[in-house]
Amino acid sequence: MTEPALIEQNRATLYNNVGIKKSTQKGVSIILLLLACCRPEAAFLVSAVAHGIGVAPFFSPDAIRAAPVQHFLLYFAVAVVTQIPAYCGLCLLFEKIYYTEKKDQPEAWKCQPKKDLTHRLASLNRSEVRLSIINLCVASAMTCAITVKQICSGGSFVYVYLAAPTDLMGWLRIPLEGAFYFIWIDAWAWFAHRLMHRPWWYQNFHKWHHAYVAPTPFTALGLHPIDLACLQGGVYSFFFICPIHVGAVLINLLYIHYFNIIDHSGIYFESSIPWQATSLFHDDHHKFFHLNYGQSMTLWDRLGGTIYNKTISYSEDKYESAQRAELAKKVSSSKTE
Repeated sequence: MTEPALIEQNRATLYNNVGIKKSTQKGVSIILLLLACCRPEAAFLVSAVAHGIGVAPFFSPDAIRAAPVQHFLLYFAVAVVTQIPAYCGLCLLFEKIYYTEKKDQPEAWKCQPKKDLTHRLASLNRSEVRLSIINLCVASAMTCAITVKQICSGGSFVYVYLAAPTDLMGWLRIPLEGAFYFIWIDAWAWFAHRLMHRPWWYQNFHKWHHAYVAPTPFTALGLHPIDLACLQGGVYSFFFICPIHVGAVLINLLYIHYFNIIDHSGIYFESSIPWQATSLFHDDHHKFFHLNYGQSMTLWDRLGGTIYNKTISYSEDKYESAQRAELAKKVSSSKTE
């Protein structure tokens, strides 16, 4: 395990460290299960299972087609009422374990140990919490609308399917669909996030998210709703392009949801999953601003040349063009020496 005190020696090499802080897993598995159950997409599973066993005719496709608006409102209410407490519970768990119980030893766990957030975390009535609740409602509304439309269309609106495979190839196809979906979302997130750091978009929308230079768990969804809609485009657009089992969708979104909180926690975490970047990767994005745009993997930033470079001096008002000019100048100077 690499302690934050050693970070400055070589930041970029720590982005792909593999390990795990096992003490932090206390209670997390239960909340992850709750998060899975309250994902809006779970409404699709609930309605199909209920109809299949014949115990809930109200959730049958015929009932939904007869009253789509009422069912949308029902799904939305259930998603919001369950998802907000689950999300807040997971964020508060991390805040309790670290920001409360270990507040006197920040050098042992904090990505930015010199940042004192005691006053900011003293109340739940803060901007990132309010924005998180708003964005959970927005995301739930979008997903519930697609879910109800899919059921009303008899499964023809998007290429998301529920039926269990009938042969081995069908079962093998599900993890392949899930892997392709993961790569699609991750690539979309990098391109969309880089767009958000163009001067006009950043100043008008994305700057909201970067008000939190030292992020905390609630910062994960503390962003402008327009930013959220842009990122959600990667989640939804795939449904109109390729077939994917609803189980693969749920696993991917649960994974992304969880690591989104981890990466914004301000706590130094290493993942036991080899492709998942450490939380320092995204924490540095908040600390240095216009770099490290990737969501789960560092691959896109390494290919695009947007990963942290210790020879560049970063700041909020120094966008990519200025960074490239500075780097080119340094390279030119080194050649002439």
